[in-house]
Amino acid sequence: MQKIYHLLKSHIQEDAHAAYYGIVLLFLGISIALNYGLGFNSYLWELAYEQHSYWAIGVSFLFYALPFFFCVGLYSYFYKDTSFWYKEEFWVKVVVLLLIRALVTGSWFHTLPLQDYAKGSSDYFWLFRTLMVGRVYIYDGLGLMLLYFLYEKEKSHFWGLTFQGFDWKPYAYLLAIMAVGVCIACFMGNAFVGYYPIMKPSRIESMTVVNPQLGFWLFEGFYASFYLWTEVFFRGLMVIGFTRLLGRHAILPMVAVYVFLHFQKPMGETIGAIIAGYVLGVLAFRTRSIMGGVLVHAGVSFMMEIFPILWGFVKWFK
Repeated sequence: MQKIYHLLKSHIQEDAHAAYYGIVLLFLGISIALNYGLGFNSYLWELAYEQHSYWAIGVSFLFYALPFFFCVGLYSYFYKDTSFWYKEEFWVKVVVLLLIRALVTGSWFHTLPLQDYAKGSSDYFWLFRTLMVGRVYIYDGLGLMLLYFLYEKEKSHFWGLTFQGFDWKPYAYLLAIMAVGVCIACFMGNAFVGYYPIMKPSRIESMTVVNPQLGFWLFEGFYASFYLWTEVFFRGLMVIGFTRLLGRHAILPMVAVYVFLHFQKPMGETIGAIIAGYVLGVLAFRTRSIMGGVLVHAGVSFMMEIFPILWGFVKWFK
C-alpha cells in the first residue's frame, strides 16, 4: 500500500494544477447531477434499444467527445501546450476511441439474433446480457488492435498488458479496501442491490438455451474477462497510448470519459469512478503496466455480482 501512496503523492506533486483539477471536478460534478436528474442515459438506451435509431451512435459519439475535449482543451490552455493539436496521431486515436465508445453505447446490431426470443423471457434476458458483454470484444478489440499496429513502434506488449514490473501486493490491499466498500454499498443502498447482480439468478430460472446454474457462471466468467478490455481501453490506450502526445496529462481526460461511461450505473459507483479512474490511471502511467487495474477491476466486478446475492441470503435468514 505504501508503494501506491508514494506513486500517487509523487504524481500529484508533479502534476496538480489547482485551477485545472478544480474545474474538471466541477464539470464532472455538474455532469453527474444533470445525468441523474434528467435521465440522459435512459434517453440513449431508448434511442438505441427501443427505437433502433442510428442517431444513438452519433449522439453517443458527441456524448463522450464532450468530457474528452473539455479536459484536453483545459490542459492546452493552462499548460500552454498546443503541439498535439497538429499531430495526425492525436486525431486518428481520438476519432477511433470515440467511435469505439459510440458503437458500444449506441449500437444495437449485436441484439439482432434475439428476434426469435420473447422479450421478458429468461432466454432473452440471458442472451441479451451476454451479447451486451460480447459487443466489447468486437468493437474494443478491433479498434484497439488497429490503433496499436498503426502507431506503436515497439510492440513488446499491448498497451501495458504485461507482468513486467508488476507487483500484485499493493493491488491486493486495494482490492481488500474495495471489498469493504462493496459490503457497505450492499448494506446501505437499495439502488446498488437493485442494479446488481447484472445476471440475476431469479431472471434465468426457466432458461432453456443452457442450464441456468451453468449459464450464470458462464456469464460471470465472461463478464470478469470483459474488464480486461476496459483496462486496455482506458488505462492502456487513453493513458499509455496518449503519453507521447499529452504526457502525464492524459490521465484526467481518461478519468472524465471513464466517469461518463458509468452514467447508467448507480450514482455512488459513478462518483467512485472519479477516484478509481484517477488512481488506476496514475499507477498505469507510473508502472507502464495495466495488470493491476485488470486484477482490481475484475475482482471488484465479481464482488459486485456475488455480494448482493449473499446479502440477499443474509436478509432472508434474518
